Amino acid sequence: MKAKPNIPGERANRDVDRAIDRNLSEGAEQAALVFGESLEVAYRHTGCHPATGSTDYAHEMDIPGLRSWPLSRYRYWSSNQ
Repeated sequence: MKAKPNIPGERANRDVDRAIDRNLSEGAEQAALVFGESLEVAYRHTGCHPATGSTDYAHEMDIPGLRSWPLSRYRYWSSNQ
């Protein structure tokens, strides 16, 4: 099976950048690196198994086909923080 590409939206990319920046600003370079690696693993997983993940945000944000996959080791930083 060929993996489908993950195409994060502008807001998703901004949230990822903010999470990494926050780790770096707190001197947690290793945490930023592990976060990035975990995100890549999640992208590969959802690319190979596109039907996995929650559709909760798809309904909430009115974006058909959107799926979310949690990175359980990491706290979510919303773009409001």
